[in-house]
Amino acid sequence: MPGDTKTRIVWRKTAFHIAALAVLLPVAKSVAADRHLLRLLWDRDLRSFIREAPGASAHSHFIAHLEVSADEQWVLIDVAADSGGPYHQLLMPVDLEAHPAEQYAYTPIARPFLSPHADLLVFQEFGAIRVEDRRNQSHCSVEVTTAHLNGILRSEFFLLTQTGLDRRTRYEVYDRKCQLQDAWELPGGLLATVLSPESGRVLVMQSPSPRPGLRTVTLLIEWPSWKMVEQFPYGIGGDVVADDGRVVCVAVAPDNMPVRCQEVGGGQLPQRVRIHGGYPLSVASAGTLAAGNDWFSLWKPFTEAGYWVYVRRQVLWDIRSGDIVAEWHPALQKQVHYPGAGVGSPGRFPYLCALSRTGRFLFEAGDEKLSMSRTR
Repeated sequence: MPGDTKTRIVWRKTAFHIAALAVLLPVAKSVAADRHLLRLLWDRDLRSFIREAPGASAHSHFIAHLEVSADEQWVLIDVAADSGGPYHQLLMPVDLEAHPAEQYAYTPIARPFLSPHADLLVFQEFGAIRVEDRRNQSHCSVEVTTAHLNGILRSEFFLLTQTGLDRRTRYEVYDRKCQLQDAWELPGGLLATVLSPESGRVLVMQSPSPRPGLRTVTLLIEWPSWKMVEQFPYGIGGDVVADDGRVVCVAVAPDNMPVRCQEVGGGQLPQRVRIHGGYPLSVASAGTLAAGNDWFSLWKPFTEAGYWVYVRRQVLWDIRSGDIVAEWHPALQKQVHYPGAGVGSPGRFPYLCALSRTGRFLFEAGDEKLSMSRTR
């Protein structure tokens, strides 16, 4: 390679683009818009459902989160203003002839949770947990500082994890009126994973000692007795729970690490198909289908962002068999950029996908649009 600095920089840039092209060309060749097994049922323009505050300036929106109720009748859509303005929580019925759409003014900092019939909505904002009780047409809140919202328990309650400086973690159960109903403390307890909103089973990881090198264990707890059903000598946790609480999966923000799914009380599921990153990942909580983004991430030194990231494809696949049901090039949202890619990342975030509880339906949302497809 020639020795002057300018020439070396040109060679580095050329080598980078050749390497990126070598990776992406086979993908571009093999990934077509293969959605022939999906049947579009409807699509909607969300602008006709969004109610803006009086006097609000004109702006467009992007979709920050998508959640489907277990009864497959409601979709919760986190709609954010591109100008950094208010968030709108749209609760959209699958059947508009049976129910009207509803809107709530919350700005969640984490995933919201719905009860199985969407009569209870729980949001975590800065400093508070906000609850909408649609059954009783009321709302309430729980003031928090170091708490984390874990999910719905037995359809009527929600679980919080409160961490303390003394390594004693407190797990609190509240009812739909935001009244504390139960609590349990565990030394060295970590965040909990609710296995199903209909059940009272919770996975709780525990670090028995603050000394480094000691193994994390996982407890399978049954609420309301707080009885330990089983203990596993390793950590089990995940972003999403599939197959009726039998499998937990972990997705990573734009990254080349593959999606990892693990049996509760068993080993890792074989990676029969490699989906890199997966984030944001959606699974059928009572089935084995998953939908996620297959990312490509490459370190790009001497740039503002530091990384070059790209969504190769969106994939709908079976986490047990590895069979790909559908794969396609994603539509990209106009206003929201990739997370975790460094300051100045040029990439736009794709439309979001959410599977229904059984996996029969796939919802896709981006910008100001929502669609529903049948998967089988």
